[in-house]
Amino acid sequence: MNNFIEKLDWDSQFFGFNVGKLDLSYQNAAINWEHLKDEEYVLVYIYTLHKLKSTLFYTQRINYELANKGFEDVLKYEYAIHDAIKVSTYSDIEQKETLNLALDAGKQSRFFLDPNFTPDTLKKMYRLWIDKAKNRKDYDVFMYQSDGEICGLVVCEHKKESLSIVFISVKESHRNKGIASALLSYTVHLAKQKNKTKIEVSTQGANEVANAWYIKKGFTITSKPFIYHFWKTIS
Repeated sequence: MNNFIEKLDWDSQFFGFNVGKLDLSYQNAAINWEHLKDEEYVLVYIYTLHKLKSTLFYTQRINYELANKGFEDVLKYEYAIHDAIKVSTYSDIEQKETLNLALDAGKQSRFFLDPNFTPDTLKKMYRLWIDKAKNRKDYDVFMYQSDGEICGLVVCEHKKESLSIVFISVKESHRNKGIASALLSYTVHLAKQKNKTKIEVSTQGANEVANAWYIKKGFTITSKPFIYHFWKTIS
């Protein structure tokens, strides 16, 4: 029975206890619960394509991709992509605004939905994520500004053949004005410049608005894994 748990160094260092990942999304192996309890991990993320008979907290992730043949369908619309600027340095105001946008984007994430994570922990985690993305060469962070106000944000990760959207977020007061579409267009331009073959993005299954929006933009579903949180001290 293959229940190999991969240690997640960043998560472990940030939370202050051992965090691991058990990926069963490519196999049909059963879970050895006693083995999990005996391991050194306080928290294990379990990825599976099938729903478990368990009371553990879980969410369903929807993974999408947009192949490069669909890039032009996104770009054919005239959005004000010139208003998107790359984040290079932060003022105090920009730090606050980008954090608020990141937190808003994460409201339906598994970390927000899991009651074992405190609001203060989540705020710190998202701040570190934004700072890490800003300072790493394999990430890009772009803000959308209107009349000097930051009202949109997109974070992208560069992979070998694809560009992965970590999240797109628009301030509530500026929604339904084409800003998310502008940020997506900017992302497509970036993917073309970097000769990427596709754009990837993941959402939560319960996020019906985001799921409908990406499908409307031409993205197709590639997989729908379930992600469970096994807490050793709680389970």
